[in-house]
Amino acid sequence: MFKQLTILASALLPLALGAPLELQTTQVEKRSTPLQCVQYQYGGPFTSTGFNGFIHLYSNITQFDSETQTTSFNESRLGSSEDGTIQPCGDCRTTELFGFEICQTRDRLAFDGLQNSATSFYGHLTYYNVGDFKCLTASSTDNGFEGSALTLQDCQYDYEDAAASGQYFEMHIADAGYWYAHLVDKDTVYGPTPELNINGSLVLYDVIGANKTFTYFGFKAQEF
Repeated sequence: MFKQLTILASALLPLALGAPLELQTTQVEKRSTPLQCVQYQYGGPFTSTGFNGFIHLYSNITQFDSETQTTSFNESRLGSSEDGTIQPCGDCRTTELFGFEICQTRDRLAFDGLQNSATSFYGHLTYYNVGDFKCLTASSTDNGFEGSALTLQDCQYDYEDAAASGQYFEMHIADAGYWYAHLVDKDTVYGPTPELNINGSLVLYDVIGANKTFTYFGFKAQEF
């Protein structure tokens, strides 16, 4: 019996010796975790026939006047400019619409170990125009994504790279029933720059910290 086991072991040894290289490669190979995303459907008038989860996108900059103790909201409708960046567009093209893809893994991880909830969830801010489907994307700068413009790029669906992709946004639903979104990475939350109302150019702004202006990306139903 022992002799048979010895013969069997000696026969399997060459196979075992030939396997480690392939096995080791498989073990250390980086395996990405895919994101599974679904188009968010807004409530109320946003679900009317033909909208299909795509509506108009706005920048919103809140400014507080300490003398009058009042807060003003300055909004601008956004669209794709000639240089390919997302900017205030004034008389925007009616075919340009924006939506939000809610994303998570099979394990229901949405971002950096966090999960989506009914009032706060993560994913892509998407763009649709006559069949063209893209994701709003920021480029890395010396300060994370602060100072970056937003461009339209193919969407990325890798969970481990979400924070560095420049495509991942967090959406909140306020008690008053409106939606606001910010680009996020592992450290910071970004909205449109407060200077947008002055120079008309949209770049990202770090909204976290003392004496910061609260800015965000907002949404409205289509207007005709």
